[in-house]
Amino acid sequence: MNPSHATPPSSPQRGTACPEIRAAESSTDRERIFRFRYQVYVEEMHRLQKYADHTRRQIEEPFDATGHLLLAECDGRVVGTLRTNLSNRTDLGYYVDLFRLSGLGPAWPDHVSLTTKLMVAPDHRCGRLAIRLARTIYNWGAANGVDCDIIDCNAHLRDFFSRLGYVPYMGTAIHPEYGEVLPMRLDLRNVEYLRRIRSPLAPPRMSSGWDRPEGKPTDSPINNQTQHRPMQTSVQDTATPTPDPRPPGALLQWLDGRIAEVLREVESSEFWRAVTSPTADPRLAREAMKEVYLEIFSYQAHAIEGAIDAIAKMPRTMPVRMVKAMLRHQAEEFDHGEMALRDYVRLGGSETHARIHHRISPAAFATASIWRTIGILNEPFAYLGALYPFEGLTPIVSARVKEALAQRGFPADALEFVEFHSTEDPKHTELIRHLIEETAQRYPEAEQSIRDGLDRFLAVYPIPVWDTAYRRALQHLDVSAAA
Repeated sequence: MNPSHATPPSSPQRGTACPEIRAAESSTDRERIFRFRYQVYVEEMHRLQKYADHTRRQIEEPFDATGHLLLAECDGRVVGTLRTNLSNRTDLGYYVDLFRLSGLGPAWPDHVSLTTKLMVAPDHRCGRLAIRLARTIYNWGAANGVDCDIIDCNAHLRDFFSRLGYVPYMGTAIHPEYGEVLPMRLDLRNVEYLRRIRSPLAPPRMSSGWDRPEGKPTDSPINNQTQHRPMQTSVQDTATPTPDPRPPGALLQWLDGRIAEVLREVESSEFWRAVTSPTADPRLAREAMKEVYLEIFSYQAHAIEGAIDAIAKMPRTMPVRMVKAMLRHQAEEFDHGEMALRDYVRLGGSETHARIHHRISPAAFATASIWRTIGILNEPFAYLGALYPFEGLTPIVSARVKEALAQRGFPADALEFVEFHSTEDPKHTELIRHLIEETAQRYPEAEQSIRDGLDRFLAVYPIPVWDTAYRRALQHLDVSAAA
């Protein structure tokens, strides 16, 4: 839906009349919508928009000519909108390849819709307007022969759409206007799933025993040219796995909860205080960071090799695009050990010592062994869980360390590793989240392995590694003081 601006509803809004939602019925309605888009995208969000008309202060796109546009208004003011295009009425252009629409199974090409341009005015983003718009378009789509609706969203809205019933069906895509987005699909006729997750889109049970969405087709020209087909309750597209009965996002919530626990433990550690406290000895912070870089250099190559071994043992039924995404991620991590080594040398470490004479510490050895063992035990799904601390914790810690060290005059040229991971790793975090979510949906048996992978890795990283670096830093300063 490209709805990066539509904050998911959290509580009903008070003190405001309930907005009326209806189809845009006239050119005047449509122009009001186009001006509202301009207000949100350009004036509020400062986004560059290909079709923005800055003279008329509106955004009208080619898809609007064949799209079904919803208008939400309150007290004569536009407060929300949404657009849906039917695949049998619109040339979806680059979306066909970008969102792999031809792989949607029997729904393609005649029973697919593409929903975009969902936006809500700021003073209605804490209410249920976004849900009401989604429910309205669900009912309209079901009444107009849609089996599968496609949206794309930015990371912060993934859970919101999951609660509605949308599920990821591919990895992320690079949208020409909105950057990295996650395409998601809603199988309108899988009513059983919608009821199981308690989606607000789920149709009520009919006393006759025949399920259909409430409401009637709107008086749109499209209605008269599209055959209406009754709802079914058990149709599953073979291109999409049967969704897990657990609430969408539950696994990711658990993973994030574990990361939050570790972060609290990190913040209470001696290493953390030495590096971030403004009252700590700056020499100790410098020496501790230097030794952390050496630890990273010691285990990183083993982590890459073990990860690639695990990826190679993924099920052969896994879509190639997912395997490519995993391998591409490891390729982007390939030289990070060398990056850490460069910072180690910039802080006074010896490259010869690191490459030839340094014996890997027990903590770094255990970290390396986790990655090697995942492949040996042929438990590849554990790879995704073990990877999550690297991608879920490192960017948070790196950003805080970078800020603390910068305030204390730490050498900027010795922060290459920290700078990179504080700015680039959030992209990897989202990639891994998408991979974990889709893997758990396709292979329900993977969830326990993913959880085990995280717990096993947290037993050896990061606290033991950083504690080792801190103790070694203290020893080096003691020797220096004695000399």
